[in-house]
Amino acid sequence: MDNSPIMSQYRRIKSAHRDDLLFFQLGDFYELFYEDAERAAGMLDLTLTSRGHARDGRIPMCGIPKHAAESYLARLLRQGQSVAICDQLEEPQTGKGPVAREVTRVLTPGTLVEDVFIEQGNESGLLAISPGSKGYGISYLSLASGDFQLGEIEDAGELAAEVARFNPSEVLVPQGYEFKSPFTINECLRELDQLDFDAHAAERQLCAHFSVDSLAGFGCEDLPLGISAAGAVLRYAERKVGQNAAHVNGLRISHRSDRVHLDPVTRRALEIDLRPDGSAAPTLFSIMNATCTAMGARRLRQWLRAPSRVIEEVLDRQAAVSEILHNHLDGNANRLLKEFGDTERIISRLALRSATPKDLAKLRHSLSMLPEVRRILAETTSARLSHITARCPDFEREVALLRSALAEDPPALLRDGGYIAQGYDAELDRLRGVQQNAQGFLQQLEADERLRTGNPSLKLGYNRVHGYYIEVSRAGNPHVPENYVPRQTLKNAQRYTTPELKQFESEALSSESRALALEASLYQGLIDKLQPSLKELKEAASAIAELDALQSLAERARRYGFSAPAFVRERGIAYKGGWHPVVAEHGNTPFIRNGLKLDDETSLFIVTGPNMGGKSTYMRQTALITLLAHAGSWVPAEEATIGPVDAIFTRIGASDDLTQGRSTFMTEMSETANLLHNASPQSLVLIDEIGRGTSTYDGLALAFAIARHLASKCQSLCLFATHYFELTALAESPGIENVHLAATEHQKEVVFLYEVEPGPASRSYGVEVAKRAGVPEAVLKDARGELERLEARMADSGTQDTDLFGNDESRAAIDETTQRLLDTLSALNADTMSPREAHALLYEFIAAARSAKLGNS
Repeated sequence: MDNSPIMSQYRRIKSAHRDDLLFFQLGDFYELFYEDAERAAGMLDLTLTSRGHARDGRIPMCGIPKHAAESYLARLLRQGQSVAICDQLEEPQTGKGPVAREVTRVLTPGTLVEDVFIEQGNESGLLAISPGSKGYGISYLSLASGDFQLGEIEDAGELAAEVARFNPSEVLVPQGYEFKSPFTINECLRELDQLDFDAHAAERQLCAHFSVDSLAGFGCEDLPLGISAAGAVLRYAERKVGQNAAHVNGLRISHRSDRVHLDPVTRRALEIDLRPDGSAAPTLFSIMNATCTAMGARRLRQWLRAPSRVIEEVLDRQAAVSEILHNHLDGNANRLLKEFGDTERIISRLALRSATPKDLAKLRHSLSMLPEVRRILAETTSARLSHITARCPDFEREVALLRSALAEDPPALLRDGGYIAQGYDAELDRLRGVQQNAQGFLQQLEADERLRTGNPSLKLGYNRVHGYYIEVSRAGNPHVPENYVPRQTLKNAQRYTTPELKQFESEALSSESRALALEASLYQGLIDKLQPSLKELKEAASAIAELDALQSLAERARRYGFSAPAFVRERGIAYKGGWHPVVAEHGNTPFIRNGLKLDDETSLFIVTGPNMGGKSTYMRQTALITLLAHAGSWVPAEEATIGPVDAIFTRIGASDDLTQGRSTFMTEMSETANLLHNASPQSLVLIDEIGRGTSTYDGLALAFAIARHLASKCQSLCLFATHYFELTALAESPGIENVHLAATEHQKEVVFLYEVEPGPASRSYGVEVAKRAGVPEAVLKDARGELERLEARMADSGTQDTDLFGNDESRAAIDETTQRLLDTLSALNADTMSPREAHALLYEFIAAARSAKLGNS
């Protein structure tokens, strides 16, 4: 084993960071050793080399240039890896052994505050999950924004929805705990010691962090699982950053009742901010995002990902959007907000003492713009905008301090120096003067000495071994002043120094390092002076982020012609002239607008029509109108009225899940089961093509039962798209109606009209759609012939078409036996029947069913 001092130092530091890749600085490189080197080489495609000797051979190692570390670190973080950065704290000196080194930063995917590692508008967050006998405690923390919240939930399905809502970069769980299906964590998972989730220790830590005697002031004292999760997530974050997260100065409770519930399936189907292929556009967020700052984009994303059920909050946002529009403030706000940096993250880095000089320069400029923000909002009357104004004071002390202490255009890195302003510190100015005036001093000294000695060949010079010197030629004046001290003898000259030159040399050679050290000390002092203002600075940054999100909603409402929705207490969703904002913006043809009215009188629409006819778009636009309304936005409709909505559920599209061993149909049924268990009368439910993954009769029976359950038991507001014609008979039941997406045929070509009309559709146009998809003509011809034979056989046998679109004769031929059985069933009272009566009736049904089967064969 390599027992060199450097490797001993490495092993000591690595022992404290067993779970992290250790980037160990050796000169201008970061080196990795042993297992770290083998892992990093594979993840970064580096060449694996070796050094020294271990018991089983040479020690594996690989390295990267220090100046290029950021790109490598970003790649590791994207792969879920945590990295400990071990830096040299001093310059190497001969004979002193290994230089001092220590870990200066631990980077993990969920604790990032550096812009270089996080895409603009995205969040790096931690989510801790504390399982218990009656549910789960959860806590979310974003170090970049200081957002800290906790909550408790009852089941795994809701836990999956919360993970999807927060979309954390890291998930923390107790060691050894396994989450059961249907919940699977796909995010970067970290297992922590069970003691990290101790509720009593967590409460003590949280009280100490917030300097309070109890958590009663946060309203969470009766949420032990949530407290244990909050303690774990805060402890993990502070352990990784190596210090107290002072800017995390609040803790709020996350209530499901405060937001519209969106499960992971629904989020994927609605493409809120991510498409199924992983791309970020086109999505609802990409369409609605006209923000000017990264923090405004993050706030807008939060509103769309967690639409609010607190109608007062929604109406506050809506009123602010309306006032911005009516007073044409969005243009002024847009112009002004472009001057702001990502102040939220700068303040987080300031709190963690990792802010760069460029960060503070951006903060200085942003704070200086706040008076202008208050000026443009001075005449506003909405409560939301007034609250934003109140949170944006002048910060005169902070601006004055930053102007006096910080250079006008400071460098990005501390190591470069030159970031403290001239005139801020007299000693720093003197040291800089020594560096700046060195050449002039030497030239003047040389001229003075030539004059004093009468030797015009005298010259001043410098070399790395002997330093500064005065060189006198032997052929010149052999007489030198008494204060000349010999330094070096050459063949044709003698080199001297003087007390004055030695003093200059001492100052000149040390002034640069002394200036850098003093400047670094002054910079840390500047950061110290800004710490008392962190809370107010964070509030101002949050206010600017909110203003940016509101002006974005206003700008989009103006651009796209949205209207302000009305909220009512009565159950229902109604709109006229609505459209899908993403499809309308990126589609190739003009969008046909449609309306909708779901309420107590009609709560479920059976939606029929051909493939590609617009059924799915119609359903999704209804969901997006509802979601945008609850985010506080105006909506893509000529007018809209929204009643109470507690959740949006979708069952649209399906694919198999091989990792969980589930077929397409099993996945479809699992998603359906979730919404049937959780949908309420105030839920919006969208179902598309249920039951198509199994046999015709099985699928038809399931679709029929699911639709009837949604209408009669869940009583949800529902759009139910199907290709089973039999389901259109449900319109005879109370609260259910048929609508269809219109299409017609012109010169043997299907023409989609995309208009929603009452009643069921009359044809499927399946072969015509296949033709448009490019299916070979020979296959189409064969399909048409087979379709004609099937329809003829059905007409001859009197069998009803089990697909949605049969011919008119098959739709008219209602099975009298089936109808009679249904009538008998509907008249039964199961509570008053005796077992004998039920048994006799069952035999009667079996006999009737066999008779009907023989008649159809």
